[in-house]
Amino acid sequence: MGHALKALDLLRARGELDPDRIAVVGVSEGGGLALLVAALRDDVRAVAADAPMLCDFPLSVRSAAWPYTEISGYIQEEPSRRARVESTLAYFDVVNFAPDVKCPALLSVGFHDPVSLPAAVYACANAMPGPTEVQALPEAGHEGGGEEVWEYKLRWLAKVLGP
Repeated sequence: MGHALKALDLLRARGELDPDRIAVVGVSEGGGLALLVAALRDDVRAVAADAPMLCDFPLSVRSAAWPYTEISGYIQEEPSRRARVESTLAYFDVVNFAPDVKCPALLSVGFHDPVSLPAAVYACANAMPGPTEVQALPEAGHEGGGEEVWEYKLRWLAKVLGP
């Protein structure tokens, strides 16, 4: 997370960047990080996250595939640490940051995604107060929707950020 925030600082320091047209984009864990950056930084004007991870840790740890199974396995081996693990994960749960995402957001969710569960992604999207669009992909998994999603995302970013 710190690297993502520092990268934004580095980009802002470059003369060729238009500070009024900053967008953060990511897929999977990168999508979760993009949403966190958008929540933490007021200078982000748009965020696009495909199959974002880090959403709704309680649900994801309980029901999603790897890497969440690593966490659930650890909790099973060390049940006395469950409360501490859950407390720590809350610091990184995008759902907890979603109310601070004020910029326009575009999320994609594959209905067959075993990692970024649709319910977890929708929990995040539903908590965002800014204009939020979710691309529902009934046939997609964790790949983020592929080329058509990227083409739509580029058009969406151009519309949101302007010329």
